[in-house]
Amino acid sequence: MLPAEYVLLDLGAGTAFNELDYFLASDHGFILITP
Repeated sequence: MLPAEYVLLDLGAGTAFNELDYFLASDHGFILITP
């Protein structure tokens, strides 16, 4: 548990499964995709 209200993850191209686990463990997720 982190002592923070919000946590931002800047995941670039080639994101590994270990990094995606942090996103999937969250209560809410937001994805921003730019072409």
